[in-house]
Amino acid sequence: GMLRAMCRGFIDSLKGAYVLFSLDREYSDRVKALPIRAFDRRDSGAKSSPKRSSQKPG
Repeated sequence: GMLRAMCRGFIDSLKGAYVLFSLDREYSDRVKALPIRAFDRRDSGAKSSPKRSSQKPG
């Protein structure tokens, strides 16, 4: 009983590690495939935020 439970836990841990690794690899591939423009938009959004904060609340 105890040995079987330990083996199952070990196998489940390996499966979980594989799933995390494959998801991380897919995410990395998607980030590499993004055009550079996507990062430019993010940068321009950060530059425009001070303009928003200079407006008077109201």
